[in-house]
Amino acid sequence: MNEAFDLYVDMRQRGQLSARTYSPLIRLAGRAHRVLAHALLGEMRAAAVEPNGHNYLALFDTYKTARDVDGVKRAWQDMRAAGTRPLYPAVSTVMSTLAKTGDISGTEALLQEARDLGLSPTTVCYNSILDACQNAGDADAAFRILSEMRAAGMVPDVISYSSALGALAAAHRPAADRARLVQEMKKDGVSQNSLFLERYVCYALGMQLDQSKILGAEALREQVQGLPAEARQEAVDAIQEGKATQVELTKLVKALEGILESLGESPREAAVSDQQNSGDWVKVLAKDEAGSQIEYFWDRISGKTQWEHPGCQLALTIPSA
Repeated sequence: MNEAFDLYVDMRQRGQLSARTYSPLIRLAGRAHRVLAHALLGEMRAAAVEPNGHNYLALFDTYKTARDVDGVKRAWQDMRAAGTRPLYPAVSTVMSTLAKTGDISGTEALLQEARDLGLSPTTVCYNSILDACQNAGDADAAFRILSEMRAAGMVPDVISYSSALGALAAAHRPAADRARLVQEMKKDGVSQNSLFLERYVCYALGMQLDQSKILGAEALREQVQGLPAEARQEAVDAIQEGKATQVELTKLVKALEGILESLGESPREAAVSDQQNSGDWVKVLAKDEAGSQIEYFWDRISGKTQWEHPGCQLALTIPSA
C-alpha cells in the first residue's frame, strides 16, 4: 500500500492522474480504513479529476465488505448529488448491503431509483430484496416480490427461492406455506439444488441450519427423535423428492436421512396418491394477505386443504369466498 501511494504522489506531481488511477487506490485505502477510501474522492476533485461510476463502485465494494450500511448510503448520496450515473453493479452492490439489515423498503426504493435513472432491473436486484425479506423475516413480502419478478418478465432462480424459504423459516410459517413455495418453484420450472434441499429439510424439522451442521451424530439424532411425526415425515418426503430429481445430498442431509430411516420414517407416496384420487377435490383461486394470486386444493368431502395435488381428480375450479 505504501508503494502504491508513493507512486500516486509521483503521478500527481507529474500531472498524470486519471479516474482509472483512483479505483485501485480506493480499494487499497479501504483495507486500512473506509474513511480514507471515501476521502480519495475529494483528492480526485482537488486534482481536477471528476469521480466516475467505476470509482464509486470501488467505494461501494469497500463499504459492502465492511457491512457498513451508513457508509454505503452516504457514498450513494454523494454520487447522486454529484450527478454521476451509477453502473448497474453499483446498484446491486448497494442493494445487497442494505438487504443484510432487513431493510425491505430501503432496498426496494433503491431499485425504483435505478429504474428512474433508466436502468433495467435484474434478477440479482430482486434477489437482494428477497434477501432483505429473509433477514426481516417477512414471508408475505417474499411472496409479493416473487410475484413482482414474474410480472416484470423475470423468472425467479433457485437463489430467489432459497431466500424466500429463509423468510418463511424466520417468520415461523406453517408447512402449507412451504408447500406453496415449492409449488410456485415448480411452475416456474426452477430445479432445487443441494443447498435448497438442505435448507428445506432443516426448516421442515424446525432446526437451525448453522447449528445443525455443528452437532455431533448423537446430538443430531436426539434432536430429530424429539420432533413431531408430521415434521419428520415432511423431511423424509422432501429428501425422497430431491433424490428422485437427481439432487446431490449434502453431508447433513445424508445424516438426517439415515436418522429418519432408523426411526422408521418412510416416504408416503402411496398414501398421498390414494388421498389425491379419493374425495371430491376442487381447485380454489384466492389471494394471500399481500394480494398475490394463489391457488390450492380443497376436498369437499373431508374439508381438508392441500397446496399441491398433481394427481388429484378435480371436479371444478372455484373462486374463494
